[in-house]
Amino acid sequence: MRISTKPAIVLACGIILLVMLLLALVFQFVRRPLFSVQPRGVTDVSVTPEFSRTSVSGATGYEPLVALDDSLDQVVISKSRSTALGAITKYEPSIDLDANTSYY
Repeated sequence: MRISTKPAIVLACGIILLVMLLLALVFQFVRRPLFSVQPRGVTDVSVTPEFSRTSVSGATGYEPLVALDDSLDQVVISKSRSTALGAITKYEPSIDLDANTSYY
């Protein structure tokens, strides 16, 4: 007697498709905003930064943080907790950054 493996393959493909659809639905609701930044090595960049992000449904605000080091210990710009920005998509800090300096 010969046993067919087709039903098992069809079932496995159906399960994989169902998982992919569920993941797509989850990621649709857990979107993160996209921030625009200058590429590394760009010259002639303004020392007055402007932060912008895409709008995300349900977002109540965002908290930009800029530091002089990648461990974020030397903070230069911080908007968090009580000073967090509302649901705006653009923010221009009131300070100028130093020229020829890397920021994180």
